[in-house]
Amino acid sequence: LEGSPDLKAAKEVADFLGTVHHEFHFTVQDGIDAIEDVIYHIETYDVTTIRASTPMFLMSRKIKSLGVKMVISGEGADEIFGGYLYFHKAPNKEEFHTETCRKIKALHQYDCLRANKATSAWGLEARVPFLDKEF
Repeated sequence: LEGSPDLKAAKEVADFLGTVHHEFHFTVQDGIDAIEDVIYHIETYDVTTIRASTPMFLMSRKIKSLGVKMVISGEGADEIFGGYLYFHKAPNKEEFHTETCRKIKALHQYDCLRANKATSAWGLEARVPFLDKEF
């Protein structure tokens, strides 16, 4: 969506790495129009999963239209580095660590499955380097 903090962060990372950066802008209506297809491909009616899948589904469609077959995804980075806003409210470093570990251990049940289904719907393979065991 226009004005998303992710747009600025992605541009900064691309500039730092010297990579080609493409921005795709979607409207709320684009998301609403895609919901039926998103539900079909992710195979759930869970509201949180649908909400998180819709932008990735729309982005995957755009990326595939460019002829791209594989993308590198940041899945797991927020869980590892405490990127969600509520992590900053942890009372101490032990609680912070406990919560990040809990999130990482459950990731395969939700976020990874969701991301895989949302990208695979368009024949796009997503690699997740932050979830590499050697990382």
